[in-house]
Amino acid sequence: MSTTRPGYYSEITRDKAFELSRDYAQPQKKRVYALLLDRGKMTRRQIAENLNIEITAACARVKELMNDGMIIDLNEEILNPKTKVKNNLVKAIEKQETLF
Repeated sequence: MSTTRPGYYSEITRDKAFELSRDYAQPQKKRVYALLLDRGKMTRRQIAENLNIEITAACARVKELMNDGMIIDLNEEILNPKTKVKNNLVKAIEKQETLF
């Protein structure tokens, strides 16, 4: 049986850090979804700017929400005036409660 020496990296430390990072991402995920419900279609960059989060965080939350089936890519593009690059638009899907 191996023991971890104090102050050294361990799988336990890694697992705790991973769980904490997942908990941190949940509020961002909810904020992204709420913003899209409120504003309609937006680009990932617009989401990042509106929520004052990094673009990489916005992209990660959008991907998670897409995987959950809560937002969709509209396959529409708009030109970003700052970067002169086309950006895809995404939109939230309002979930309907079902009886069965």
